[in-house]
Amino acid sequence: MPTDAESFVVPVKSGDVVVLGTDGLFDNVFDRDLVDVTRNALSKPAEEKTGSPKENAAFAAKRIAEELAELAHTYSSDPWRPSPFSKAAAEAGYVYRGGKADDITVLVSVIH
Repeated sequence: MPTDAESFVVPVKSGDVVVLGTDGLFDNVFDRDLVDVTRNALSKPAEEKTGSPKENAAFAAKRIAEELAELAHTYSSDPWRPSPFSKAAAEAGYVYRGGKADDITVLVSVIH
């Protein structure tokens, strides 16, 4: 229920990247991989950059979201790859191996 939702206030500054996603992302991709994909996407040459800082930030956010969603999808179908979900299952006393098939939604904002 919406009344069960938690609300957070997080201070941000220009250049920060905010990644939101469903469990299909966070059950399959470790935080270190999220950071690596984000850094790599930001460092790639952007042929589509327009020169406008606002549009460049939007392009970077789109690129990061697409790459994270693709990575989560790939990892979700790998029955042998360790995942955040399999790690949490093991810590709770369950045996679960590999990725976890689930819906994958990724929303990225680059703060301008």
